[in-house]
Amino acid sequence: MIGNPLAATGRQRYFQAPMELDLENEYAARAYPILASLVTPRPIALVTTLSADGRVNAAPFSFFNLLGADPPICAFAPGDRDDDTPKDTARNVRATHEFVVNLVDEAIAEAMNQCAAPLPFGESELARAGLHAAPSSLVKPPRIAEAPASLECVEWGTLQIGGNRVSSA
Repeated sequence: MIGNPLAATGRQRYFQAPMELDLENEYAARAYPILASLVTPRPIALVTTLSADGRVNAAPFSFFNLLGADPPICAFAPGDRDDDTPKDTARNVRATHEFVVNLVDEAIAEAMNQCAAPLPFGESELARAGLHAAPSSLVKPPRIAEAPASLECVEWGTLQIGGNRVSSA
């Protein structure tokens, strides 16, 4: 359940009935847009991976964040396609255990959106978006040259929690 805290204005206090959203039953079909609009601003991870045969994949993920500093923990949630098969990013992380989280700023926001378009497996999102791969220092997947910062990650684990998959490094 998601609740709404007591609202106070100046010297007068106004009590507002809590907003309760049951995201597992009544609002289950709308859970994604509700959660996406509640936690803002949300950073976007433009994740690059390599397939088992060495093809670069780039895809944006808004369910991403840093979860700790000692050790550094980075996680993102690659969902499934509409037919319940894993997206390329999830398959690649499972196969190679490496990924790069490229942070997105305003300068590459439109290119990031282009990377979200569905393409046939193996077709380059980077080329389509006009972005360029650059060698990473510690992992095999490349970073994106235009990204303001990139986090090179070795998979710690991937959790399957209900219909969610969370990959962490």
